[in-house]
Amino acid sequence: MKTDIYSQKAWVDKFISRCPADDSDAERVRKIVEMIPVDVSTVLDVGIGGGYIYKELRKKKSLRCAGIDLSLELVKRLDEPAICVGDAGEIPFRSEQFDLVLAADLLEHIKDEFFRQTVSEIKRVSRKYILINSPYKDAIDWPVALCDRCNGEFNVYGHMQVIDTGLIRRAFPKEEFDVVISEIFGRKRSTRPAPLVYIARRFGKVYSEEGAVCPYCFNISIRPPDRNFAEVLIGRMMAATFFFMDRAVPSLLKQGSEIRVLLRKKDAIQ
Repeated sequence: MKTDIYSQKAWVDKFISRCPADDSDAERVRKIVEMIPVDVSTVLDVGIGGGYIYKELRKKKSLRCAGIDLSLELVKRLDEPAICVGDAGEIPFRSEQFDLVLAADLLEHIKDEFFRQTVSEIKRVSRKYILINSPYKDAIDWPVALCDRCNGEFNVYGHMQVIDTGLIRRAFPKEEFDVVISEIFGRKRSTRPAPLVYIARRFGKVYSEEGAVCPYCFNISIRPPDRNFAEVLIGRMMAATFFFMDRAVPSLLKQGSEIRVLLRKKDAIQ
């Protein structure tokens, strides 16, 4: 198994502590489970994370569920017999073994060089459906942390892909899949224009340290960078700009924070 941040206990501790358990998250999980078609009896949850969706799936007696995650620590903590350590790019199950493959909060974490292989594996093990849930157009350049130990910059949530309808359609083309359901939902939010983000980081040294774990050196105690007076002033000006943008932009012009897509294979085995 690859050794990376997802298998480090420090990162898992941070991940678990950041996973929300409020009513909005419970509603999100419920809606994902409700999207599963009635003709599905077997489900594979790829990248189970905290296991919240998997646990809800297990409550449905009509479903037989399995799950994989790259993190040995997370698999140990969940302690479920049908969950095993596995790489989404090398799924350890036979082709077309599951009626539905669930990829929730997964694709945005896959590096470019592994993305095509991961998508290919998800397609391979699915017999009928693929259900995707990801942050929608969530910029990977904000929020970003700067490690004070190795000087590496990284998205604090570990996001490496910007997921939108275009990317999903390119990964799962219409020649292979029909879109059964596609919806953008969740908290409305404004986008952060790339030029302003660049100014905030380059000239104001605006970085996020809360909950961040460096994926390069596994530093779990990241300190904010030292800033001079001008950098502090620029940082505050940019923070005020973002604050104003969040409140000045009408809700109709803001986008939802997540996307859900249910896909059905055109050559699905009945």
